[in-house]
Amino acid sequence: MTRRESNTFIYLNLIVFIEGAVYFYFKYFQLVPTEYGERPHGYTSFLQHTHILFVPSLLVLFGYFLKIHILDKLNSGIKTKRVSGISMLIIFILMSISGYMLQFGYELDISNYIGSLHIITSALWLVILVWHVKNKGLKIK
Repeated sequence: MTRRESNTFIYLNLIVFIEGAVYFYFKYFQLVPTEYGERPHGYTSFLQHTHILFVPSLLVLFGYFLKIHILDKLNSGIKTKRVSGISMLIIFILMSISGYMLQFGYELDISNYIGSLHIITSALWLVILVWHVKNKGLKIK
């Protein structure tokens, strides 16, 4: 994996995470009073659509890294220093599935549970990604 590829992946993760965090803030903390009750801010629709537009490129890039980096490391036979990579793989799968499931019209309780799972796994993903990058001695430029 080249430095440009890893930097692209890291920056794209940061863009998607920050955009998702801003969406979360506007949806739950910037409520607008209307005659029918409080509603999410008007920016939430735009932010949700941009999040959904950025995420496929992250999924494609993750698939590329799966082929050139992750599977090579798993098949190398080296048993040490694999904790961050394996945990990243599991968390990314959970994050992706929960984000996909949010697109379906489940009952409100189920959607809230799935949304909470997506938020938790997204935050864990970013923390472990930063840990993985720092632990491997990579420099972001």
